Amino acid sequence: MLITFTVITLLLSNGYSDCVDREGVIFRAKRTNKSAATWHVRKYMPIKRVGDKVYKGGWIKIKDMDGDLHWVKQKFTSADYHCVVVKKGQAPIKTEPNLDAPNKYVELAEKYDTFRFIGAVKGWINVEDIYGDSGWIPYEYVWTD
Repeated sequence: MLITFTVITLLLSNGYSDCVDREGVIFRAKRTNKSAATWHVRKYMPIKRVGDKVYKGGWIKIKDMDGDLHWVKQKFTSADYHCVVVKKGQAPIKTEPNLDAPNKYVELAEKYDTFRFIGAVKGWINVEDIYGDSGWIPYEYVWTD
């Protein structure tokens, strides 16, 4: 119960909570389109804004789950929903929030797989992928902003 409350509190209380809102967004080393690409990310990648300033051209400074800093155009992000990313190993995606439940997919979720956050129950995160399929991942496998 405490873990679920803590997860939901963290997800809903952060004023700078953003997610990448489309496929193929490019993070940059500097705030220009000509700057080196630092990472190509998928929809639902959670990001942590560094400050609240929006720079010329609509750029915002962000931090990823590894603590690396990047620049991205604000128009490619959204604070309308919360997102999670697999932070370690291979995460099971279950049909229900318990380890004995059947796997949702044949394959496990890999590090850096991204999902939209739907809810949380007893240490499990209910997620949705980019195709609209949902399942449950143990909380210890994911990072969110």
